[in-house]
Amino acid sequence: MLTPHFSPLTPRLGKLMLIAWAAGAAAVVVFGILSGSLVQAVAEWIALARGKLGSSEE
Repeated sequence: MLTPHFSPLTPRLGKLMLIAWAAGAAAVVVFGILSGSLVQAVAEWIALARGKLGSSEE
């Protein structure tokens, strides 16, 4: 029967992966805001959501 192998690096690698995901998401947000395209996309999404919400209330 095989026993699971536990490496002391495993918990650390998980934390590093979370840090890398957060850094990547932050980079996308920062560059999106700097370019202006993220702000425009969010404004369009909000307008679309308000339009869908407004049309269902009538």
